Amino acid sequence: MTWNYRVIKHKTKTNSGIIYTSYGLHEVSYDNKNKIVGWCPKAEAVGETAKELVAILKLMLSDAEKHLNKKSKVLLESEMPK
Repeated sequence: MTWNYRVIKHKTKTNSGIIYTSYGLHEVSYDNKNKIVGWCPKAEAVGETAKELVAILKLMLSDAEKHLNKKSKVLLESEMPK
């Protein structure tokens, strides 16, 4: 079994009937015939457009690289405010 990240388009209808579209990056699993057999419904990142999603991911990578290149302390989850 293999997996990768895929962009999935979401459409949500509000109570007032407005359809809201967003794009999420999700983990998707495949069987040995490359058929999708599962996915994680919680997106790793979300944007209002596919282009915005890619921009958000680039920003996330850039921030992570800057932080690690400065050899900053990696915070523990327990150190984060509640």
